[in-house]
Formats: sequence, C-alpha cells, structure tokens
Amino acid sequence: MNVVRAYKLSLALPLVVPALLAPLSLVDNQLPKWLRMMLGFTVYSGLIGGLPYLVVIALLLFWARGKGEAQIRRGLVLSPLLMLPVCLVFIVVIGLVRSGRDLTASEFYDAVALFAPFILGFGYTYVVLVLGVVWLLRRRGVLISSPLTVS
Repeated sequence: MNVVRAYKLSLALPLVVPALLAPLSLVDNQLPKWLRMMLGFTVYSGLIGGLPYLVVIALLLFWARGKGEAQIRRGLVLSPLLMLPVCLVFIVVIGLVRSGRDLTASEFYDAVALFAPFILGFGYTYVVLVLGVVWLLRRRGVLISSPLTVS
C-alpha cells in the first residue's frame, strides 16, 4: 500500500476507535478508574464529534485529490485545527436548535473552553499515532512512497 492511501485511510480512526470501544463501556468491567475515564472520553469523543468530523474528513479528502505525500501529511497535521471551527459551527447550530435563541458570548466562550482542549488533545493523539505507525510501516517495507511523493 502506498503512504498517501494509508494517510487517507487513517482519517477514519477517530470514528472507528470510539465505535470499537463503545461496547466495552456498556459492560460492567473491573477496569481501573483512570482507564474507564479514558474509555468514556474516547467513546464520547466519537459520539459528540462524529458528525463535525465527517465534515472535516470530506473537506480533507476533497482537498487531497492529486496532492503528494508531503502535502497530505501537512493536511493531516493541521486537521485538529480545522476541526475547531467546524465543531464550533455545530455548537452554535445545536445551541440555536435546542434553545431557539442565539448563544450568548459567555455560553459560546464556555463551549470553546470546554471542547477545544478535547478536540486538540484527541486530534493530535491520533495524528501522532498515525505518523508513528506510518513511519514504522515504512521502515518495515510495508508502505511505499506514492508516485506523487515530493519529500
């Protein structure tokens, strides 16, 4: 498989990982408290951020057509930052639908303060994971550079 395809496939991780972990959160398990918390955060990140993230994936895949490996890697690295405004638009829309009124500035800033660290934290965790796995698979010869690669 070429590296560009691996990067594009990796965009599904923030949706697939919470979906795979969700059943674990439904069973009564004896996991340590910190692990249960991380499990919960990961599952809820997929539930809350899933729809905005689908928009980000669509935008990235549309943009990535015909791009080289280095450009797609840059897009991957910037994707958590792209997720912020998309998610904030969803917060405003949900606020309008739920309450029938505009969010106050205070409510909006509270939402930003609540969601931004999670978006960036989880986003860059996935980015580091993907870059590390691609590096390892490339060194093992499993991934090859694409013909469009300009490194």
